[in-house]
Amino acid sequence: MKAVASSIASAVLASMIWWVGWGALPGWAHSQRFTDLLHGYSVQLPSTWSCKADGRRIWFTDGTRFVVVRAASQGQLHEVMQNWFWEHQALKTATGREQFAFREHACGLIVLGDGLGFPYGLEPMAAVNFGLTGTTPEDYREVTVCLPGQKGVLLVTFLAPQKTSRRGWMEMVDIARSLEFVPREKLVAWSVQTILDSETGGPLATIHVPRGAEYRGQTVTLGTQRQPAIFIRQGDFLFRRDNILLQSTVLQTQFGGNGTTILNINGAGSVQPQPIFLTSVDDVEKLVLGIWQSETNESWSVTKHRDIPPSPMEKTMFQESAQAFNQTAAVYGRSATASMIKRELRAEAGTLVREAFLTGSLFLAQQADFISASQDCTASFSVMMSQFTKENEEHDRGVVLGIMASVRFSPQAVLAILERSSIENARLNRMVLEMVQEQEDFNSRMATAWTNALSDQTYARDPATGEIMRLYKHAWDETDFWRDPVWNTVLDGVEPGSELEDVLRSEGWRRLDQSLEGFPEQWK
Repeated sequence: MKAVASSIASAVLASMIWWVGWGALPGWAHSQRFTDLLHGYSVQLPSTWSCKADGRRIWFTDGTRFVVVRAASQGQLHEVMQNWFWEHQALKTATGREQFAFREHACGLIVLGDGLGFPYGLEPMAAVNFGLTGTTPEDYREVTVCLPGQKGVLLVTFLAPQKTSRRGWMEMVDIARSLEFVPREKLVAWSVQTILDSETGGPLATIHVPRGAEYRGQTVTLGTQRQPAIFIRQGDFLFRRDNILLQSTVLQTQFGGNGTTILNINGAGSVQPQPIFLTSVDDVEKLVLGIWQSETNESWSVTKHRDIPPSPMEKTMFQESAQAFNQTAAVYGRSATASMIKRELRAEAGTLVREAFLTGSLFLAQQADFISASQDCTASFSVMMSQFTKENEEHDRGVVLGIMASVRFSPQAVLAILERSSIENARLNRMVLEMVQEQEDFNSRMATAWTNALSDQTYARDPATGEIMRLYKHAWDETDFWRDPVWNTVLDGVEPGSELEDVLRSEGWRRLDQSLEGFPEQWK
């Protein structure tokens, strides 16, 4: 493998002068070696990169740059390049502006490409993300190295935006140079399983699961959200993706305070006996540990944790949701803050270890008032958790990496879910706006009623003509107004059930309707 890595580096460095020139390979301040025991490779990756595999190829990406490795059967060079062409078409990079150049090198053949599109075949969900953020990816460049060997041909492709710096390209070369293959006897057999859309029964994604492991995978509903929940267990080994939604409200008045909290875990909601109010990512971490303790009857202690910087796409999407939240809070006269949750942690309980990635958002809103003050918090996040014993830690972590690397979502199924969520969100927003409008109308009518009561006035309406008049009357006075049908004279102080009322009715007078707050005709 070292010879292959050296050949890759030599070929790519030889071609880099085409647009980025020569330079020394950079060192990594934060990197780690990852081993995938399902798909059979080991690689050194920077902390912002991830591994992917689909059984035919493996690739590494930071969301914008890609290093793709795949094997081809031994044959004539034109057959290998024809296979490369069909693979390239599957990446959906055609723009109509692409240009290719082919160069021979001591280690094999080099393909240089320019004017390419984003490789959606490697990252199909990017199409959804680009659509949600309203952004358009820039053109891509490619270097593909064809390395003949004794048993086959290794194809290594580097794809990156045209504006990628030389340092960025060199980082990709370093990743390829660090790649090693795992001996066959150490590999873990797997099968392809499906993550189901529980509402339609159709497939949402595929995932590779170790053979013999217990498996469940489907979407769950949290409020208006639909999220995939995954469960894989084999002995002490456990891999799980949980989805948590916590909504808490605290009300404080001069006479005391109270709070309510609804906790939804994978679609199962419950009202908590004590209010839980989260104000930071640290509080979110404590909530997760509390859930684990309740689940296992074990006390979990964190041995290390760190916050992970978001990718540019994640940062853009979070900023948009935070802005929408702040605007909504401002409409209701509330101050608001939003925080991104992206944390990695390791916790231990006896011989068991749990490692987890927490990803989501925390929204806080508050409203100060001299009579009562309120605070709300909404935490929505997923927990990608793996459990294993300390003895099997290295092996089981390699299984976890293979599982995570294999998940492939269907953009069409995800878009269908987003559409359903959008429809439900719109319905909920309309309902909330109607409630707010009703509350504002009620407050306005009550203010009018108090003003009339304090100024000894009221509204009266003629039921025959619909005419509305504002007349003087004490708030505690229970007498009625009557109106002459001929001269339209209004008589006040008529006691209900009195003889005068009977006389007025017999003469054709009309009793006027009364309301301190007014009538619907005035509210429109």
